[in-house]
Amino acid sequence: MRLSKSHLLILSLALAAFALWLNIWLESNQQEQEDTPQTLAEQAVWQFKDTQLWLPSIQTADNENGEHGQQDTNLYFYAKQITYQQQHNTQIETLNLASYSANQFNLISSDQAQIDKNQSMQFTQQENPVQLQHWRESEQKWHREIQISGAEFTYNGQQQTLLSEQPVTLTQPDAEIQAGNLQADIKTGDWNFGKGVEGLFQLPQRTE
Repeated sequence: MRLSKSHLLILSLALAAFALWLNIWLESNQQEQEDTPQTLAEQAVWQFKDTQLWLPSIQTADNENGEHGQQDTNLYFYAKQITYQQQHNTQIETLNLASYSANQFNLISSDQAQIDKNQSMQFTQQENPVQLQHWRESEQKWHREIQISGAEFTYNGQQQTLLSEQPVTLTQPDAEIQAGNLQADIKTGDWNFGKGVEGLFQLPQRTE
């Protein structure tokens, strides 16, 4: 199944920017501890609670000519707790991530998240399902164009993939698809659903 590449591209850029930015922020906070020897600093576990961060003007998706565009796109991040150790993974509790510009808004929420050294990210459900949403504004009204929800997702920035081996639900204004797993290729826009796919589609109303 092929859906709009823009949804995955926007999501990919937001996640990639977030992973790089969070890593830089964590390392800069670690380096501020001047009295800590380097070897001990690399072994130390750092925790940050009730963290809110904001990054303006992240790079947007390629345009039709293959050139990188630049818009007034912002990244906002909140976490109840971040646990970080240099050269190891980063654990996040209660992640809420938003990327937004003048006419579009993207939300990512997850009870638990983990960022590996290779910038691969895992989102997992403890109580609430993981949700990936894309909203767009038209005629001064906001519309949720797409939502992906499920118990777990893995985003790989190097391979440009979004995967889930658990049941997922994809919701659009005129359709809802439920499947046992998901393999999405961000570069091509291909979405492959498997393990018992069910769909509900609303046909457009006929006009006489």
